[in-house]
Amino acid sequence: MISKKIVLAMLLLFVISGFCRFLFPRRYTFESEEKVPPPPGPDFTPDDKLSDEKVEFDPALVDSRSYHNLLINKSAAVIKLDSPGEYDETLYPSYADAMRAAFKEREDVLLSINYIDGKAKQIDDGLYAALERAYYYGIKNVLESHVSLIRRLLAKTGQNKMCKVFLAAGLHYAGIEIDVQDKSLREKFKREFEEDELRSKPISFYTWNEDLKRCCRITRK
Repeated sequence: MISKKIVLAMLLLFVISGFCRFLFPRRYTFESEEKVPPPPGPDFTPDDKLSDEKVEFDPALVDSRSYHNLLINKSAAVIKLDSPGEYDETLYPSYADAMRAAFKEREDVLLSINYIDGKAKQIDDGLYAALERAYYYGIKNVLESHVSLIRRLLAKTGQNKMCKVFLAAGLHYAGIEIDVQDKSLREKFKREFEEDELRSKPISFYTWNEDLKRCCRITRK
């Protein structure tokens, strides 16, 4: 049997423990961070209000296209274009992928002006790339190449050491190494050019192949 002393001791410890908890309560610290979502940005896609369009009728402004032998004057007309569907903000790697995704949703797709302009830019870039490559290599008896022009300038430098070293550094980017006495100066020109990525880093169609990359660097150097 448990003696009275043990029972009293246990009760005493229980009382003392409760008393200590009362006098020295445990404290807990919680850190919380409230994230407030940013306010919504401006809506760049709302329709114009037709009531805000102020136009005046011009009796002399007649459409040149007749309609059943009638002359149409639309100078005071306000025309609204309804584009069905929601705007798709998904980014696609190519125009072809964007078109495939659009035709999966519907059969009638209205191409945006930006789409047409972007496609036209690809054609322009191809033309510019072909011209730049022709200038880089040259066309016999028709077009002198950039490299040939720099070689001729180099031959005319004479005793101008600074100019000779500078042109030699430029020819390096065409794969042509010119022996110069002041090699440290040539390396300095090359280093300064390469550290300036706004000049030395090919962009746009100049990244399409190595010829265009060399053309970009030699003309910018």
